[in-house]
Amino acid sequence: MSQFDGSLNEGELHFMDWLQKPKNNHHDFYRNQKLANFFIKLAAGKITEPNEYEKDMIAELIQKGYAFTANNTTSVTTPVFTRSEFGRLFSMLHPLFDEALDISSKIEAEAEKLLYNHVPSHLTEQVKSIACMRMFDVVIGGSAQIMYNKDYLKTNWTANEMPTVYAIIED
Repeated sequence: MSQFDGSLNEGELHFMDWLQKPKNNHHDFYRNQKLANFFIKLAAGKITEPNEYEKDMIAELIQKGYAFTANNTTSVTTPVFTRSEFGRLFSMLHPLFDEALDISSKIEAEAEKLLYNHVPSHLTEQVKSIACMRMFDVVIGGSAQIMYNKDYLKTNWTANEMPTVYAIIED
């Protein structure tokens, strides 16, 4: 969700739905854009004296595991990056993205060839979409599974961690 697709007034929220023990449901925000916009403001530290309506939203975020309160301060449980921090991270990882894109393009092309040879003729228009979905499963899901199997990706989170969502806020 982002300001660029019109779903948020500012910032971005990114969701990673694959994990062995899912802790979030991105529909918590897609179904409630007011809550999503409030969450970004909370992540950016823009909510200092919440009104009664905002207190209700904080309670909902706490109940769903996206926020916690300690020492009269409410904080989000997700990673939060400023736009410039995320830009630097993206730049550092860019060579890996290029390599993953190259591999995924090859997987998608092979899946297309295979599907064209085996799907009924009335489904041939959908082959590219089906191949793309398969490529996503293999490249993203497969990579996450390998990381989990090698113990790089953890799922033993504490109550105040929501690592399957991250926010990008303005600098």
